[in-house]
Amino acid sequence: MRSSEQLLLNKGLVEVLEVKYRITLPSDFRDYLLRIGREDRDIGQDAVEFDDQEVCWWGLDRVQSAKDEYPHGFDLRQV
Repeated sequence: MRSSEQLLLNKGLVEVLEVKYRITLPSDFRDYLLRIGREDRDIGQDAVEFDDQEVCWWGLDRVQSAKDEYPHGFDLRQV
């Protein structure tokens, strides 16, 4: 996927996040989300991908609220 196509796709996904959660992302985080994205590879939504320092990078499609990530509940003091 070309970078201009990825940027348009990410813009749509960021807008969906903002509408879904009724938020306005800080401009620096929004800009970051607009520029991230997986290259043309099909690793699946539940696949985990690590860089050479063992850091896991989620695709934009995995970004969600903590409440959605942990539907069983969590203690905010632990987050």
